[in-house]
Amino acid sequence: AAALRFSSICGDGTVQTFDLDASGASAGASRSTRFFDPDQDPVFMQYSLSGSTMTMLSFHGTVHRITLDGAAPAFAPTWNFVSDADRRQGWRPGGFQLFEVVGDRLVVGMHAKGAEGTHKNPAEQLWTIDLSAKQRVARTPGFGTLSMTRTREVAPKLVLLSGLDNTLRVLDPARPASMRKPLKVSEPMGETPVYLETH
Repeated sequence: AAALRFSSICGDGTVQTFDLDASGASAGASRSTRFFDPDQDPVFMQYSLSGSTMTMLSFHGTVHRITLDGAAPAFAPTWNFVSDADRRQGWRPGGFQLFEVVGDRLVVGMHAKGAEGTHKNPAEQLWTIDLSAKQRVARTPGFGTLSMTRTREVAPKLVLLSGLDNTLRVLDPARPASMRKPLKVSEPMGETPVYLETH
């Protein structure tokens, strides 16, 4: 039988994993080693799950990839996609649901002049990062994006929520032109939408 298990990111920079028995009662718990420093470079609470690999981002652009299907979480070596030149201009990730992994690419909302407290700023640019090469491959308009998610289809698209006018945009990461000119744009919706989910 498959293990009944869930994991939680803790405020001290660790992952705590809880095992359950067939009836749902506790069957033990374990805590990982610390994988980030919450005082120096905290992670956003959002994650993107691809299979059993969870991708998380830090406030300063460090990529954390955690595989959760083993007896204990496995942490890939971390790396940062913000160059020294971009860091001097204060480029940082920001938003609520601010990034998504589509295939081997990470798309993340970024803003300049970042500082303490700007981690929820809407995107001035969208950066596309090649996760295999560990480098940025595109910088495109941000559309004021606060949240994004991928569609659940064979060739996923991105759905973006603008914090400027509460509109949705549909982009196709496989078609670079659509990252500048969306395939679709909705009418404004709602008063304060924040998170997106697709089915």
